[in-house]
Amino acid sequence: MRKDIARSSRPGWAGGGALLVAAALLTPVPAHAAPEVPSGRYTVVYTDSDKSTYWLFAPCGSDCTLATSQDGGTFVISWEFDLANGRWTHSGATQAPCANGASVPATVDYSFDAVSLAGEGRTTTSDGCGGPGSTVTRPFRLIKS
Repeated sequence: MRKDIARSSRPGWAGGGALLVAAALLTPVPAHAAPEVPSGRYTVVYTDSDKSTYWLFAPCGSDCTLATSQDGGTFVISWEFDLANGRWTHSGATQAPCANGASVPATVDYSFDAVSLAGEGRTTTSDGCGGPGSTVTRPFRLIKS
């Protein structure tokens, strides 16, 4: 004796549902948008200081921007930042100011998050300012001006 197999009362419904599931699984997930390339004037706020400085950013590509200091201070910059792994980074040689007004060669490593714009700057000097060499690390954040 053969048992009857229950069938759907809506022909094609099960097949249509399977097609919807398959379509959902095969639909590509949209890629995240690339971070915005900094452009224009930004206020640089160091967490260890109440004095702000300003950088002017000029894009040099989809993953490159040039920052130039705008406050006429003693630490003048003109740095290229490159985007990698969600951070804008710059490393290179520069001149760092001494307390007596002179300047000495220094190495800088600056980076900031491409979304939050929070970052950290590290400046390493030799003994050129009359004391031992040092490394100063300063957290900062950028605010679009």
